[in-house]
Amino acid sequence: MIGIDGEVLGTGLYAVKKSYLGFYANHPKFIDKIIEICKKEKCKTVFPGLDVELVPLSNNIEKLKANDIIPILSDSKVIKIADDKKVLHI
Repeated sequence: MIGIDGEVLGTGLYAVKKSYLGFYANHPKFIDKIIEICKKEKCKTVFPGLDVELVPLSNNIEKLKANDIIPILSDSKVIKIADDKKVLHI
């Protein structure tokens, strides 16, 4: 297991034996950095640790899969429904 965190004091860097300082989820190179680290470490899956990572990861499922990385998360439509607390979805 490899940890990646955008914050130098973030738990993700210290909860595992090997970790990398990455970018915050809203950074334009967030996905590219994830792919770079996964390729270097031969990671096959990505599991987000924070809610803010869900949308950028779900919006880039195909890009991740094209790099042989399987994101463990719901489809972007499901994430948008869960994030929208003002709208009742029946």
